[in-house]
Amino acid sequence: MADSPKKYLFTCQPFLAHLLPHAALIKELEAQGHQVWLAAPEKLAEHAARYGINHIPAGRDWSADPAVHSGVARRLLTEGNDAFNREAFAHLARGAQFMAPDVLEIARELRPDAIITDISEFGGAFAGERLDIPVITSDNGLARLVHGLHDPVMRPILDEVRRDLGLGPAPEGLPGSFQTLITPAPKELLLPDLEIPGLVSFQHQNPLPLDARLPDGAFEGDGPKVYGMFGSTGSTVPSWRPIFEGSNRKTIEAMAETDYDVLLSVGRGNVHLYADFEGTEEELGGRAVSARGAPNVKIVAHCVQPLALEEADAALLHGGFGGLREALAGGTPAVYMPNQTDQPDNARLLAANGLGLNLDPRTATPADVRAGVEELFDRFPEFADQLREFQDRTAALPNLPALAEGMTHALEVGDLTFNTLRHPGEEGPGDAGEGPQGPRPSGPVAIAAPPTVAEPEVGEELARALAAPEVPEPEAVDAPEVAETEDPGIDGPEEPEADGPPAPEAPEEPEAVEEPKPEVVEEPKPEVVEEPKPEVVEEPKPEVVEEPKAVEVPEVPEVPEAPEAPEAPEAPVVEQPDEELEPVAEPEVPEAPEPPALADTVEFEVDFDDDFDF
Repeated sequence: MADSPKKYLFTCQPFLAHLLPHAALIKELEAQGHQVWLAAPEKLAEHAARYGINHIPAGRDWSADPAVHSGVARRLLTEGNDAFNREAFAHLARGAQFMAPDVLEIARELRPDAIITDISEFGGAFAGERLDIPVITSDNGLARLVHGLHDPVMRPILDEVRRDLGLGPAPEGLPGSFQTLITPAPKELLLPDLEIPGLVSFQHQNPLPLDARLPDGAFEGDGPKVYGMFGSTGSTVPSWRPIFEGSNRKTIEAMAETDYDVLLSVGRGNVHLYADFEGTEEELGGRAVSARGAPNVKIVAHCVQPLALEEADAALLHGGFGGLREALAGGTPAVYMPNQTDQPDNARLLAANGLGLNLDPRTATPADVRAGVEELFDRFPEFADQLREFQDRTAALPNLPALAEGMTHALEVGDLTFNTLRHPGEEGPGDAGEGPQGPRPSGPVAIAAPPTVAEPEVGEELARALAAPEVPEPEAVDAPEVAETEDPGIDGPEEPEADGPPAPEAPEEPEAVEEPKPEVVEEPKPEVVEEPKPEVVEEPKPEVVEEPKAVEVPEVPEVPEAPEAPEAPEAPVVEQPDEELEPVAEPEVPEAPEPPALADTVEFEVDFDDDFDF
């Protein structure tokens, strides 16, 4: 018996690299007939449209403040990666104060069956906890760092947000985000030394934008093909330029006067640093142009990286989660030159497992870079064997359709702890023999670009939830009927149907529990500074209780009706001063310990793509 369609609400931090790990799963859930939305800052609306994702604005882009850019860059350049991580993850934790009120309102309107957050975005998880909605966390490569920095750095900040939501301090032990954590790699390769009972591993799939193609002028030579990308922020954020520009210049010098056919992606606004061309970068239209003094090295502002890695014979990368997974899925050996966050550990662990080479970009010379590329080709059969072994381990995991089916089945049988999803080989209360374990392809999964999906219209800006005494929570209002739209889906390879092992036993379906009455929280309107826009100070919202404004939801399949909601009572108005939000003070903490070097592990981090990012 087929499971009924569900509603899923995804959330993420204001970075493309945090959206991309969601993209393939979102499209798969839509292909299976479910309604899916992404609640994220407005900054990601254009990126969501490129991947055909229904976007609802939520939270704000706290990273737009230049003080954040310069502060974390200064930490990295003067104090090292551990100090950088402590400051960066404090900022990530503070983002929950902006997301939680908006996700609360969106969830009350949409009534999703589950909320799926990125592992560093806690606002969605807190909203789910407040409304008794099951929460699943998606690993974007930061699981190890969140695990290590949650208690000393993030917990004090997050407990302030929880208190404002009426949740109280988080329980001791693992963060709530680890109760059900999905990650696109075998556990023994990704997180072998961490005890995470709720971990579910699945096969990685490369998401592709709707207009995916290689740039004109790329890989037109006859020599071995090498793709390079070290983070495309570059001069987009001036304080970060030294971090990336050095690796780019060393690569150009290393590859000059060789037979290699090189494509180097340097980030939008940076092409002029490495190449001469007529007109503006916009007028290039994404075309690759020859580097100064190295005609065999083509410079491009941006490239659809999965396509480039499929075409390349070898790569030069920074070891971020996105690029690393894409290289492993494509069987492309790489020289890793890590910058920050978990990239140094990733590069070290990949090298230890024979999946690539590790170079320190701060000390490596152009001769070292050339020698690294030459070693990849000299030892190519050895690296190819190790990469095939990795792909075989990945192929033994549930694929993306099976993961989506397992999530839906767990919700269908009332398994709100997702025990059924974590133990797919056991029979659950559903039909015997049904479970989330699906067909296992023999190698990495190639994904075609999904069909064109119109950009969803976003209506009025979501009303901010305002601080007030505890009031009755409004019930959902009748959702207007909307025209059914064609399911966008993902054009991936067809998978043969196969009976999976029986679904596991899940707990009895719990009795309906009245939704807790939330104490809604005012989100002050802080001073927003964005580049290159002038400074804007928004007027503060008075502390009143208003009838929530309706969220204008993008076109989706028909939503069932719900009873009308009563108006919330008014509360006293309290004047708020027009001043910048004071962030929660970050406690002084010891440096997070370096994870142990394990001979059989691999770990990942996120990829840069035109965003200042963590």
